[in-house]
Amino acid sequence: VYDSTKGHSLRDASLAIENDKEKAIKNIIVVGGGPVGIEVAGELMNSYDRHITIISSRERLMERTVPESHQSIVNWIEKHHPDTSFILGKKLIEYNEEEHKAYLDDGTSIDCDMLFPCIGFTPNTELVKSLNDDILDDQNFIEVNDNLQIKGYQHIFAGGDIINIKEEKLAQNAQNHGEIIAKNIIAIENNKSNKLSKYKPPNSNDVTMLISIGRKYALFIKGDSVLTQGMFASKLKSLVEFKIMP
Repeated sequence: VYDSTKGHSLRDASLAIENDKEKAIKNIIVVGGGPVGIEVAGELMNSYDRHITIISSRERLMERTVPESHQSIVNWIEKHHPDTSFILGKKLIEYNEEEHKAYLDDGTSIDCDMLFPCIGFTPNTELVKSLNDDILDDQNFIEVNDNLQIKGYQHIFAGGDIINIKEEKLAQNAQNHGEIIAKNIIAIENNKSNKLSKYKPPNSNDVTMLISIGRKYALFIKGDSVLTQGMFASKLKSLVEFKIMP
């Protein structure tokens, strides 16, 4: 089974490729067809003239979203970055950096000079392990209640990707966690512990996502439909990022 901690970051790519005067780095693989994988592939396509392959164990890209998103993404990439390849429905089982090879579960291998793992993650919860082993679930996520308080600790809160709430790990959700936590800290400080705000994960039909592929194209997805796509959605994504991360 492939160890998803083995691979490179976008910083690795920028440093390595900018110093790659002889273009020894020819083949780049992005593992994962979800939002992170698509956006990482888009940044690479936009910035570097290399052959990129997107590998996903799913039969279509963005499988947890509206089916229309898959074909929209494929159509745009094939038109603007025709040298990009897709390997869907197959799993990466090994990446050998010395051999410059990636091995798939069907017994085939492909050339790979740089690999970006974008499949799931292991939450970095080392900081809270000293509190109590019981606060982590079997996947190492922090267990919280509806008020985002850590299990067994009424005065400690947690939010973002490290908590065990079942929802997409998105920046907008993390921002909502922060707002609830701030309200609840203020309530406790004002001796109103009985009036804490509860966090409600968004209904799947209410979830909005802006997925960009490079700087000129994005998909604006809400629930089970693609509301818009293209340059307008890309500019909207930039505006949202500016608001969240000024």
